[in-house]
Amino acid sequence: MDMEQYDREEGGADRTTPFRVGFALKKEKARKHIRDELIECAKSRGIEIVVIDETLPLEEQGPFDVILQKIRRPDFERQLEAYVKQHPKVRLCDPPKKTMLLRNRNSMLNVIPNRGHVILSPPERGTGEPAKVLCEVPVHVVLDEDRSFTDAVGLIESHGLTYPVIAKSLWADGRPGSHDIAVIWSNQGLEQLLCPTNQEHNETRVSKDATRMKAPVLLEQYVNHGECLFKVYVLGDQHVIVTRPSLHLDQQALSAGSTCEHGIQMIHRVSAYPRTSSWGNEDLAPQGHGVPKPPEWVFTGLAKFVQQETGLTLFNFDIIVPLQPIPGMDGIHPSPPSLLQHSSIINLYFTSRKIFIATMGGERVRLYVTGQFLGYKRGKTNQYNHTALIKIAGVESKGETDFYLGKRLAYIYKAKTMKKGSLYRVVWGKVTRAHGSVGVVRAKFRKNLPPQAIGSKIRVMLYPSRV
Repeated sequence: MDMEQYDREEGGADRTTPFRVGFALKKEKARKHIRDELIECAKSRGIEIVVIDETLPLEEQGPFDVILQKIRRPDFERQLEAYVKQHPKVRLCDPPKKTMLLRNRNSMLNVIPNRGHVILSPPERGTGEPAKVLCEVPVHVVLDEDRSFTDAVGLIESHGLTYPVIAKSLWADGRPGSHDIAVIWSNQGLEQLLCPTNQEHNETRVSKDATRMKAPVLLEQYVNHGECLFKVYVLGDQHVIVTRPSLHLDQQALSAGSTCEHGIQMIHRVSAYPRTSSWGNEDLAPQGHGVPKPPEWVFTGLAKFVQQETGLTLFNFDIIVPLQPIPGMDGIHPSPPSLLQHSSIINLYFTSRKIFIATMGGERVRLYVTGQFLGYKRGKTNQYNHTALIKIAGVESKGETDFYLGKRLAYIYKAKTMKKGSLYRVVWGKVTRAHGSVGVVRAKFRKNLPPQAIGSKIRVMLYPSRV
């Protein structure tokens, strides 16, 4: 709620005291999020930020106009609810009861029905049928504390999961281990995960990683998504989209069937917001990731649906775009002209959850990144017009060009005469190799590009896939 809305609804324009926002966070989170820059910015807009001390009564720290909370302690939650009941004009984001289903990663999945949820593109897109996005829960299973290894293997096979799979604690309520993430590479890794309660196999060699994660756990299918995710922060009817790095597994190693020594590997929280130098940056994903951004109406539709289903005001969700067929999803292949999106609500701000796969079809989506035609390959005395040099946007090193090797290129230009109902022509080409160490690539086109094209934009398509 902005200050203008508050003035209209609560008569805030007549008050002489600042608009007070209380943050109920653990001390380490308060140090990370409540920075001097935020306090000064809020102060300049007539807002006073108060960090709530959970050890003191709320009455001694008030009054408050809004309270944002993420302290999962029953006695403190009861104190919050009692305070709001005594002061009905105080807005609590979000009431503890509304966040209960988000504290268990399995119950989170119930936000999306079993048949999925369809999002339609807005009518103002133009004429014809609207594009559709089907949101579904990812393939997943829950391993209980008393689940035997044999039963666990049968459960995974019956649900169609294939290795590698991602393991997370079933609980998402801030308790120790609730943020642990592991990659299970094989049945050996699964057995290592279950070994503390497994009575069928008495192996003496136990991975240190396996001992860090305790059942019950949620297992879900790993999907290659280019090390990039789109995180959407939602507050009321507003949202902000940022790009973050995400989990990466070596695709060549996967193809070769390589696994880690014990079949299980702990993973750091790679998409978590950094603490220092990158604060405020909207794009922290690896340069040259080549993952296309979903349309704006997809983000808006998901945000509205989750709000309606949960009643939450403040949260975020992640969307990832798969770069290969999704295991367990029959008939789904992310190849042009359709783009499939595997989206997951992983971490809500002040809550935490993992939710859904979004499959998009029927819309023309941008399947390319831009590049620039720099000129031709040349030496001291010779120039080779059959080899074009292309600088790809966002690619700054030789290593980052590897993703684009073999990708198709399109040089589009406008002619003077109509042909097949269009004035536009296209010359197709292909990326052949890297050139130098600053993100330039060499390319071959069906026809040599003319000198007039130097400096022009080139479309670097995201296909064919090499993963």
